[in-house]
Parts: sequence; structure tokens; C-alpha cells
Amino acid sequence: MPKFNEQERDIIRERLFKEGQRLFSAHGLRKVTINDLTTAAGISHGWCN
Repeated sequence: MPKFNEQERDIIRERLFKEGQRLFSAHGLRKVTINDLTTAAGISHGWCN
């Protein structure tokens, strides 16, 4: 598993937050999956585990 520094983690969190807002607004909370979110943010699903 790759180690991320604090700056990289902040960038990933920001991407997840922005894409989450966009997806949840467009599709609703119950329709968005983790896979949808990670794909939109451009990260692997394993990072969220």
C-alpha cells in the first residue's frame, strides 16, 4: 500500500469532497456508490478502506 504524505492526503480528501457534493446533488445520497465516488475522484477504491 502506498504511503501518502499529508499534502497528498489533503488533495485526495478535497477531490472526494468535491465529487461527493456533485454526485450527491445530481443523484441523491442513496444512489451514489463508493465506486462512483472513487472513479469520479480519480482514485482507487482501496484508498478508502
